[in-house]
Amino acid sequence: MTINTNTGKLSLTKTEQALLEKSKSLLVKIAKHADGDTAGNADSAADALACTINCLNRVEEPAAA
Repeated sequence: MTINTNTGKLSLTKTEQALLEKSKSLLVKIAKHADGDTAGNADSAADALACTINCLNRVEEPAAA
């Protein structure tokens, strides 16, 4: 991971990106097949991870001139 301290941007490698996606997929499977608190916690974690992935992938819009 590369962190630009001037802009606050994070850049993930393709391997790191794939790891996040695989983790989200695993959490979704756990949420689907587990019971009780385990299912609820896995579902919440999958949602949080999806939001994190979306934020990391967000392309900043160029400033209006």
